[in-house]
Amino acid sequence: MVSFLTLEDFEELGSTPAEAEDLATFLRSMRGVEVSALVKELKPGEVGVSLRSRGRIDVARLAASEGGGGHRRAAGFRKRNLSLFEVLHRVKSQIEALLEE
Repeated sequence: MVSFLTLEDFEELGSTPAEAEDLATFLRSMRGVEVSALVKELKPGEVGVSLRSRGRIDVARLAASEGGGGHRRAAGFRKRNLSLFEVLHRVKSQIEALLEE
């Protein structure tokens, strides 16, 4: 399960990226979801990704491959100079590959 929030979403909701942090955990809690990712536009030119896993998939591996960190069940990373949708596509592709292993 991969979801995203843009700066426009945060402005419209009167919210901040920090307030959305628990959404990745909520997405993982949904029935049938092994891995969740929340891709957030943090500021113009910067995107943050929060990854959560039930345990079978090591999301720290994915985060490390993108310069981030964490542990098996919760990890994350940030990207600069890539659009939210470029990062979203990369994350979706990487999660699909991990699920196929």
